[in-house]
Amino acid sequence: MQELKNRINIVDVLSRSLHITKKGKNYWANCPFHIEKTPSFCINEIDQFYHCFGCGRSGDVITYLRETLNLDYIEAVEELCHIAGIEPPKKQLSASSIAYKKDLDSIYNINKISARHYRDNLLSAQGKQVRDYLQARGIDENTIAYFGLGYSISFSGLPDYLHKSGYSYDTMKLAGLIGKGSSGYYDALGERLIVPIINEKGNVIAFGGRQLGKSATAKYKNTEQTKAFDKKRNLFGVNIFKKLMRESNVPYAILVEGYMDVISLYQQGIQNSVASMGTALTSEQCTLLKRLTNTVMVSFDSDTAGQAATMRSLDLLSDTGLEVKIVSLPNGLDPDDTVKQIGKNGFLALIDKALPLIDYKLLKIEQLYDLNVLNNRSKYANACIDYLATLKDAVAANVYLELVAEKSGTRKEALAESLKVKRAEPSKKRAYTAKEYKAEQTTIAKNVDLAEDIVISALLNRQEYASLEDIQSLQLSSDDKMAIYNYMIGNKDYKIGDLFTENNQAEIGKLASLILEYGEKYADIVYADALAKLKKWHLEKKIEKLEAQYKASGDTQEKRKIIKEINDLNILQFGKKEIG
Repeated sequence: MQELKNRINIVDVLSRSLHITKKGKNYWANCPFHIEKTPSFCINEIDQFYHCFGCGRSGDVITYLRETLNLDYIEAVEELCHIAGIEPPKKQLSASSIAYKKDLDSIYNINKISARHYRDNLLSAQGKQVRDYLQARGIDENTIAYFGLGYSISFSGLPDYLHKSGYSYDTMKLAGLIGKGSSGYYDALGERLIVPIINEKGNVIAFGGRQLGKSATAKYKNTEQTKAFDKKRNLFGVNIFKKLMRESNVPYAILVEGYMDVISLYQQGIQNSVASMGTALTSEQCTLLKRLTNTVMVSFDSDTAGQAATMRSLDLLSDTGLEVKIVSLPNGLDPDDTVKQIGKNGFLALIDKALPLIDYKLLKIEQLYDLNVLNNRSKYANACIDYLATLKDAVAANVYLELVAEKSGTRKEALAESLKVKRAEPSKKRAYTAKEYKAEQTTIAKNVDLAEDIVISALLNRQEYASLEDIQSLQLSSDDKMAIYNYMIGNKDYKIGDLFTENNQAEIGKLASLILEYGEKYADIVYADALAKLKKWHLEKKIEKLEAQYKASGDTQEKRKIIKEINDLNILQFGKKEIG
């Protein structure tokens, strides 16, 4: 793995998908994981890792491929090999990689068996009420079979069935299928309509459950996060859409909120929809969409919550490079209800009328003001200028000025000058204030783990005020941190990127970037505070250990020796007087 990393420059790989500019010794770009106008995504070529000062994401080149391409670790390594032009090290996988793949295979296997069990339940006599419910919602047998819908008859049914079939409870927990209560193991989605969630490759990675009757629990519930399933990285129906793209290359994806929206659209003959599964749309889901299509029709619920979700999602989609259009639904309806009322042709007609992103946002701004009131026209124009100034495409921003000028009754030249001034305003970067520093001092004084992380972070980044000798006599709190310290000691020309492995990306990313968050003004002072806290804590622990030895000892001479050691440590650290 190290040989592979040595053959790849992280800047070369990231520049394939990012517009990168060199400033000083590092490279900068707009972060691919969140929306921003001014680049805060820093790529460190020397240490071969990246860090975003806006959202805090960090990683090495493999992490980047995993995050942006929605790959598992092994797939990311294979992609990196492809970029480097070498054969993937299939026979050189680490023990952790082999174990990870084994767990994935176990989850896929037990989920497949569970899906069959749920399906059989739905087709049984006990599943009639659920079949009737689906029929009432207009879902026929062919659609039920296509999506593999099922039913959890009871809370005990699935764990009992799987256990009798030879599966351990540990494997069930690994897949997120069960929980454990006072009465034993139970189906995490008990007594619900079951919807299998399938990834791009056709593997059942999780399940969604819909409550059928009135209950205090949530109407919709997903399998908890596992090694195979992370809701923020997956879209329901992506397997169907990918197959459709392969066969007929449809021009766009329809993005909806829930499983039933996708299922109802499919029932009506509209097969190119995917769902965010009720969660707020994430950058990872947007990236997954971008891999499959260039255009997205957003059709979220028309209620207040749905509209708020639409506004939050639009910039995420656009920032990923997707062409975004917004489908307006009748008031109070979701795609499921809408397509049932107006049918396939009616829904497609709504899509034909979908507004491009800029038009939609300007319309939403207009709806905030009564333009028959003279004073509101300037407020409307200023709000539009504020929005247009955020667009990366300056030409598009200027094109829409004519529309704003017409609606507000303002000269286009005046709006253009205002837009020019607004676009030229420097971005407001967050500064680490003296007040915040005082608060951080208090936090460090109370948190030895934070102090230790700050010290290691400064050492990793080779800060001039930090030296490995500062902690050479200290025993760090974990074997992983001691391994990092020993790595720095044994490798003079180390790269932070070399420390990233399959299972430690979040931890190393945090350590690599922590000291950078304090900025040049306070980083050295924060380091000094953290080092002092760390040394004080270690001396206190030594004293506690010696005091315990003193109490346990029955030897007078040994006790005198221990007292001397305690006195020396107290004087060294606290300036305390000797104890008798």
